[in-house]
Amino acid sequence: MCPPGKEKKKTKYFSFLLHSTIEVHNNILYNLITTKNQKEIIMNTINYTSNKEKNKHLSLTDLRYIEREYNNFIKTRTKKQSKVEFMKSLAISVHTCLSNLYNIIKAGLVELINSNLTKRIEFSSDVAYDHRQTIIPNNSKFLKTADFIDIVIQRFKRMKGLESIETIINSLKTNDSHLIKNMETISVKTFYNYVNQGLLEIKRMDLPIAVKRKKHPEKKEYLKTKGTSISERPIWINDRSEFGHWEGDSVIGIKDKKDQSLFTLVERKTRFYIAIKVKDKTATSIYRAINKLEKQYGNNFSKVFKSITFDNGQEFSRFKDIEKKKGTHQQRTTVYFAHPYSSWERGSNERHNKFLRFFIKKGTPIREYSNDYINYACNMINMMHKKVLNYKSSQSLYNLELSKL
Repeated sequence: MCPPGKEKKKTKYFSFLLHSTIEVHNNILYNLITTKNQKEIIMNTINYTSNKEKNKHLSLTDLRYIEREYNNFIKTRTKKQSKVEFMKSLAISVHTCLSNLYNIIKAGLVELINSNLTKRIEFSSDVAYDHRQTIIPNNSKFLKTADFIDIVIQRFKRMKGLESIETIINSLKTNDSHLIKNMETISVKTFYNYVNQGLLEIKRMDLPIAVKRKKHPEKKEYLKTKGTSISERPIWINDRSEFGHWEGDSVIGIKDKKDQSLFTLVERKTRFYIAIKVKDKTATSIYRAINKLEKQYGNNFSKVFKSITFDNGQEFSRFKDIEKKKGTHQQRTTVYFAHPYSSWERGSNERHNKFLRFFIKKGTPIREYSNDYINYACNMINMMHKKVLNYKSSQSLYNLELSKL
């Protein structure tokens, strides 16, 4: 048995040891929790992880750091720190995983000859960087798809930016696959990535502005329009299943009553676009333009122009005359009017008028443009491949419909 005094000292010693152990354990838990919350690196000889970002390659600056530290360690290597411990520490410093670091060093090892003709092995950051560049999938893909990219760019230039990159790429894959036979292709997203990275001659400012589609407002009770309302338009017109139904509008260059105007029409099924230069933005000028179209299409006019949907502009106030054949009471077409302040009800026409602005800028008098130039602009728009038409052109589908008459 221990004397009473020694037993108390022994009890105090074990109590102190227990409290110290608990305190150390609590400190370890606190450090682990804090480290986890801060997303820092936790590493020991048993468990090792890193906070390397996914798919992020080391920069040349990181490789220079690895070169300096690794070569210095090899030259001054001591028993105080093993190579494994050094590699783990180095991996933490450059924020990469241990296996990746080993692969980088393996790829960058070079054999050098000393002045005494002996050989030594060192890590070269330049060799490692060149090796990594050759195995990056995107770079490899970029080189392999150079021919396909060139075709996309040339078509984009030829269409003067009217067709989006998405339309061009999918049109080539869908309708013109013979042009890219045996070529390696890329997706639309990859092409835009190359543009954003500055790898192509096309820049972001060259690309058409993306249209932000807005949700249609809830239908409201509108005041009665001056003619037949779009609400009375049959379903086969609304669903675009039947050919011969158009949307109409007028386009001005400057706000000058003396300047000429453009009367534009879009066929709803094929999205075929027509622009006719008229004397001014009046109802009489629009009526004369319709008569001109009837003369052009002859007996097929009523089959091609079954209906036309206008907005509520004053230039369409002679809608009753437009509906009747000139000089008779014979019906030649039907006119509908969209609701006030509802341009989205004639969305195709509004969209194609924006395409026309690629050729006829706002603030420029219409009289400065010849009929030949206006026809050229319409031909370019009609030759566009459109996603909504399964990457076919309006011109080809319109010709197909005319051949059925």
